[in-house]
Amino acid sequence: MAVVSKLLGFPSLTLAAVVESVFAIKLFPNYYSTQSHLAAVATILLVNYAFGIVFWVLLYPVLFSPLRQIPGPKASEISFLFFRRNSAYLSPAYRALIVKDKPAGDLFLELAKQYPEEDLITLNSFRDQICIMNPQLLADLLVYNCYNFAKPKRISSFLRHILGDGLIIVEGDQHKFLRRNMMPAFHFRHIKELYPMMWAKGEMLVKALNQDMAASRSSVVELNGWATKVTLDIIGIAGLGHKFDAVEKRKDALADIYEQLLEPGREKLIFAMLSLAIGLPIVRLIPWKINGLFKYLTRSLNELYFSMLKEKKTAIMEKEDNHFDVLSLLIKSNNFSDEAIKDQLLTLLAAGHETTASSLTWACYLLTKHPEIQAKLREEIREALPEDLNNDRAVDLAGILEQLPYLNGIM
Repeated sequence: MAVVSKLLGFPSLTLAAVVESVFAIKLFPNYYSTQSHLAAVATILLVNYAFGIVFWVLLYPVLFSPLRQIPGPKASEISFLFFRRNSAYLSPAYRALIVKDKPAGDLFLELAKQYPEEDLITLNSFRDQICIMNPQLLADLLVYNCYNFAKPKRISSFLRHILGDGLIIVEGDQHKFLRRNMMPAFHFRHIKELYPMMWAKGEMLVKALNQDMAASRSSVVELNGWATKVTLDIIGIAGLGHKFDAVEKRKDALADIYEQLLEPGREKLIFAMLSLAIGLPIVRLIPWKINGLFKYLTRSLNELYFSMLKEKKTAIMEKEDNHFDVLSLLIKSNNFSDEAIKDQLLTLLAAGHETTASSLTWACYLLTKHPEIQAKLREEIREALPEDLNNDRAVDLAGILEQLPYLNGIM
């Protein structure tokens, strides 16, 4: 099937269309003399793509896929209405383009309810995909035997242009080396020291939300944008020793670039879909505004990181910087080149703050759906925290919060 995947993949179909066009123009010169050669290439390309879509969507899942015996939405159920009603069948990029009236995570919950007894569900949208429904299997995949499961090369290749060879991208021994050298920064002793800073950022977020609601005169809050800002602030200090002050809406060049690069949009989703389907090198040949924007943002991001790295190194050498953060740890370890440090910081900030923001958003969303749980959580926290928390610096905030069973259960 690996050979079939290569022959009938969209890059191969594109190349085949060019070759077919050359032969068609040579073999039928009288016919193609009446129309432009570009139109001939476009027509053959569309025919090839149509064949590819029919094969991968209708034929492959039923007849050829090694996962065809695993339960999941079947090709016979496919229709436009099916896409709208059961869009968990689609990969996240395709689903986000079609479904706008509900959170993307709800679609997977619906699929789980549709197949409540299954540990694995197939999601055959143009390629073999499995949705893992069993927590033990998920732990085996992501924790206990994670080095037996490599990320798809096309996804890694696309993300490498944004994140470099960071912890998310690399595999095997290189991943083990990076993880071993970065783990000291995430020791509980260091995380514990960050609790007061995180608490202060949380208070700033609450203040900003109250001001935002008062200005809009609405009880509805679009939380994900605010969650992204507060997690960017926290990871900026913990990872780089850099104050973004995004919650306070201070202008920062690095924060602005991340916002432009990671803010979801239809054009960006199409760009990502095409890059994953036919490869980023081919997509870069398309005369498209987002190609220039993507190149500009990634170049600007690299330049800013190298500038910050130079400043941090100078401060450490002159002993003007005693702040503990991931960047300082990587520099002092002497195990990384400047390029390698830059890649780890790209990964830490881009992947770290977005995933944490999504978790925070979903936690708040579920708490609003279950007010009784929200009330119980508030009660536990209020009973545990002293009234003069902000004035008493001797309070062991980390020790208090780590001992709250309901809070930790929800988190």
